[in-house]
Amino acid sequence: MIFIDKTEELIFRALVIGEKYGQADKPTKIEVGRLMTSKRRVPRRKKSKKKKAYRYYQYL
Repeated sequence: MIFIDKTEELIFRALVIGEKYGQADKPTKIEVGRLMTSKRRVPRRKKSKKKKAYRYYQYL
């Protein structure tokens, strides 16, 4: 049984992707560069504001 370490597997995958990137045409390289350098959108949490007690009782 051959045991491959996870880091070795990741390095191998990175090399395979690098070879594909090296053989890609220029528009594909530009698009990949944009994806790598662009800011990633992080979903924001919905924050519900609590009503303050004194304002709530003000209208009663």
